[in-house]
Amino acid sequence: MMYPEAMQASIKRLEATRKERLGQKFPMRTADEKKELLQGFHPDYIGESMAELVLGPNKGNRTPHELAKLLQAWPVVEPKELSLDNP
Repeated sequence: MMYPEAMQASIKRLEATRKERLGQKFPMRTADEKKELLQGFHPDYIGESMAELVLGPNKGNRTPHELAKLLQAWPVVEPKELSLDNP
């Protein structure tokens, strides 16, 4: 597979250090270390990345801003123009 020219230098560095990296061992993290890492970087743990739903069956739940905007958006279809009598 051909990669773009902009990636070639990075690929060469990757290939040059492959054997060294294959032998690396990473220590297991404790539960507290994992929790600290998640709280610092995972979107589910970062309060600013979540919004509270203000309507619907999941009212009060927190979800990513993007999903909250979709779920709480005004409908694309005008309710007056929609007839369920004749689908």
